[in-house]
Amino acid sequence: MDTERILKIFEQHAASVTGKLGAGFWDLKTDKGIMFNGDDAVQACSVFKVFLLAELFRQVNAGRLSLSDRYVLQAKDKCYGSGLIRLFDDGASLTLQDYIILMMKISDNTATDILFNIVGRDNILQNVIEPLGLTKTKCDLDCKHLLSVCFQCGIGESLSKAPQNLRNTPAYVGGLELNDETSPEDLVNILRRIYQGKWINREMDAKLLDIMRLCDGKNRITKYLPAGTAVAHKTGTCDRVTNDVGIVYTPKGDYVLALLYNGNVADEAEYVNNKDRHISEEVLARISRDVYDAYMEESH
Repeated sequence: MDTERILKIFEQHAASVTGKLGAGFWDLKTDKGIMFNGDDAVQACSVFKVFLLAELFRQVNAGRLSLSDRYVLQAKDKCYGSGLIRLFDDGASLTLQDYIILMMKISDNTATDILFNIVGRDNILQNVIEPLGLTKTKCDLDCKHLLSVCFQCGIGESLSKAPQNLRNTPAYVGGLELNDETSPEDLVNILRRIYQGKWINREMDAKLLDIMRLCDGKNRITKYLPAGTAVAHKTGTCDRVTNDVGIVYTPKGDYVLALLYNGNVADEAEYVNNKDRHISEEVLARISRDVYDAYMEESH
């Protein structure tokens, strides 16, 4: 695959917005890739759930946890933002597998926080981030605390109390000691390892990717791909930050695509006009379309 062609696609679309684009591509057949702002840390939003999932599966494989283990939902667990479990009655008993599916399929924040607390922040750092050399990745905060940082509201408060304009606030411009951040290069590296069966083992890594195939996000990487194209991915959204990272499966081979758009640092006009993220989601979708077309056009 001509990686310079992919780089030109990234550059072309980055020039169409004032927000900052980070992107990574890796051809899993030739084991070659290219990065654009690949080493720049970006607010991860819900993409941090990939690192949580990786550690959770590691603990399952080690026998520390079982996917059939049950956890009883409590009022203290409930978190605003995406998801449905916060609407459930207290006392609902779900398996870890149930929570995992809800976390990855609909990005359920309450399910995520339950799993985050079971797995442990330090374990994600010591067993995933540090060993894999993910130097631009932080996974410090559960969703409840991340939302408080990103939307400048009290911990556990409704997001309706967030300021209307969060442009250029600390959670998005870098420098916070505790945050959830990542980079295109770090995301490509962990997904390459999982795809190759080198994270845990081939069986467990394949199951992890099967879970990622359930993601409901349809307006970014998957939007313009041919019907039926399999994508194992995870989206992330906070304010105007719009992320999507995953593995695209094609008849000619498979590739990793990491797209991170920081619209929080866009100029005022783009920031205001991107309130519903139609600008940023469309940019990511078009990049994905163009990368797919380029990949399919080239012979391997």
